[in-house]
Amino acid sequence: PLSLAVRTGQAQRNVIHGVHKPDGELRWILVNAEPLFQPGETLPYAGVATFTDITESRAATQQIEEHRRTLQTVLDHLPAGVQVFAAPDARPPTAIPLLANQQAQELLGQEISHADIEALNTRYGAFIYGTDTFYPPEKMPLVRALKGENSMVEDMELRRLDGSKILLQVIGAPIFDEKQ
Repeated sequence: PLSLAVRTGQAQRNVIHGVHKPDGELRWILVNAEPLFQPGETLPYAGVATFTDITESRAATQQIEEHRRTLQTVLDHLPAGVQVFAAPDARPPTAIPLLANQQAQELLGQEISHADIEALNTRYGAFIYGTDTFYPPEKMPLVRALKGENSMVEDMELRRLDGSKILLQVIGAPIFDEKQ
């Protein structure tokens, strides 16, 4: 990256290289290189580079990605729809999907996406079973879970975009981080 920066006059940023140490160990480094110019000159006279060993962080990132793939595989093989949402901190409060399995998307008849909590019922066509009344957001298990409550309902009917209707049992439970 340094010779390229000096040759082209263009900065080279966030270039990752594998470097073998004399003992054969492979280390990963992040390289940033900047050309240096004399005042009024258009061609660089030198350059400066920084090298950061990212071997451990790269390994940790790969391990996290492997765990995420394993979790997604497990979720995708469950016979029930599963969704995990981040607690909202915006106004209007928005449900932010973190994980969802294929079964959840198939049940909803659409892709899981960000949604205004107060409009979840209209977004997904959620009604009180046997009525034309939208399911009250404050009674929806997802909304209650995001407020820290466990709940279950057995009277939620989804009216999907394809015109089909599905009666659901929905269970919601909060997931707390280590700080709570």
